[in-house]
Amino acid sequence: MVVAWMVDGELETELWRPIRELALGAARKGGGGLILDIGGGGGGFSYYISKHVPGYQCVSVDIAPSAPSPGVECVLGDALRLPFADGSFDLLVARAVLHHFPDRLPEAMGEAHRVLKPGGRFVIEEPCSGNPIAAMARHAAPTDRHDPGERPMSSAFMLESVSQRFTVLEARHFFLVSYLAPHLVARLPKYAKPAARALSLAAARVDERLLSRGGYCARFSAYIHILTIKGK
Repeated sequence: MVVAWMVDGELETELWRPIRELALGAARKGGGGLILDIGGGGGGFSYYISKHVPGYQCVSVDIAPSAPSPGVECVLGDALRLPFADGSFDLLVARAVLHHFPDRLPEAMGEAHRVLKPGGRFVIEEPCSGNPIAAMARHAAPTDRHDPGERPMSSAFMLESVSQRFTVLEARHFFLVSYLAPHLVARLPKYAKPAARALSLAAARVDERLLSRGGYCARFSAYIHILTIKGK
């Protein structure tokens, strides 16, 4: 059964704020330049970064580009064969893209490495396969935003694949039980939403405390942020 994509915007903003801050922090350290938003559609992710961190220009590449976000140049292209010269970009971002071609991840990393300047940073955000709640929901009730062939990967596999080409500077895991909360709250009656939001935020704080310890819990996270650099 395919269900409509619905999220509670207020709760989603709060839950995802720490992840967005990590991306902005990486951009600030990058110092400006040209961003490539890989599989970015209209470039919404790179636009968000450039809006909060001055000094960046945005390019989005996608096999099916959508209407561009303000100031974003959208290019038709494949993440496995990027239509750009070597060392063209100062910062790469890829948000929830890599799980669309998990069996060809080494090729994607090779292309990303090729078009990134030496010393450039690469921000990756991806769903993970190890969270049982997210996996059950994806199997039982895929949304109209999901492609049939997409397949989240384990965080360990992603980190191993990425580290073959890049130096990993940071890996942060997110969400154990709170990942689906914005989708669930969006479907509640209006009167029930404030309490549900408060409960979801409390659950997210517990998730954060457990995941901050690393180790065993990390394998059950639903999402990962990875920051890498080209070179040592």
